[in-house]
Amino acid sequence: MSETIQQANSLVKLGIIFALFGIVCPFFWMRIFAGDYGSETMVYGFHSMVFLILGLICIAKGWNDLKNTHEAPPHA
Repeated sequence: MSETIQQANSLVKLGIIFALFGIVCPFFWMRIFAGDYGSETMVYGFHSMVFLILGLICIAKGWNDLKNTHEAPPHA
């Protein structure tokens, strides 16, 4: 497997980890389940959203790199 494909796979895996952390952020869910809907919960929610978006960007970039690697013509 080429180094480019390995880097793209690593980027997708990193994106999945970031996105999962954004979804299951323990600080945000602890505050929600405790019934606290104040400004601190909003900060945790914003933080979770940033992680989720960053993860989705990494996943999209990795998939795009993989797609471009597979579509690239062989070097002559």
